[in-house]
Amino acid sequence: MKIFTKKSLAQGTGLLLLVWLSVGNRSVWAQCACSTTVSNGTNLTPSANATVCIAAGTSYTGQLTINKSGIVICNSGTITGTIKVNNGGAGVIINNLGTISTNNISLGAAATLNNGSSDGGATVVAAATWAGYIGAGITVAPVINNYATWQAGLQPIPGGTINNKGGLPGIATSTRMPT
Repeated sequence: MKIFTKKSLAQGTGLLLLVWLSVGNRSVWAQCACSTTVSNGTNLTPSANATVCIAAGTSYTGQLTINKSGIVICNSGTITGTIKVNNGGAGVIINNLGTISTNNISLGAAATLNNGSSDGGATVVAAATWAGYIGAGITVAPVINNYATWQAGLQPIPGGTINNKGGLPGIATSTRMPT
């Protein structure tokens, strides 16, 4: 009596590899599985490891205050409010698939800003736009991955990396900023 065949072993190995790749590989390309969805003017301080979503058609004017680690912001609407990443908010990921046009973004902890994609460019939302100004307090080196239209001004960045695959004129495909 055979329990395993070469074919069943190969299929089992492939399945284990697929499970490992999909479960054990959380990265800066966090998908948008919402634990909280915010509406227009709601001020919010998310708990650690939360995924906060702003739905398409929503114009968010409130303040997101990030004090905990592992938070993912997924925007498919329009953000004109405030995003404040305090020094306890290490590892925050902001996925913009809509429009961010605020002058009120501060980064006091390590952050990854993904504009136009939340999956490393496999799916690109070309209409995504990041405008306004990111500045009032960049104290750490952010990573910016741009796949769409970037029109935002930046205060001088203390190190950091910009990976440009979209509309960021004058910046090379990958640029390491000086520290």
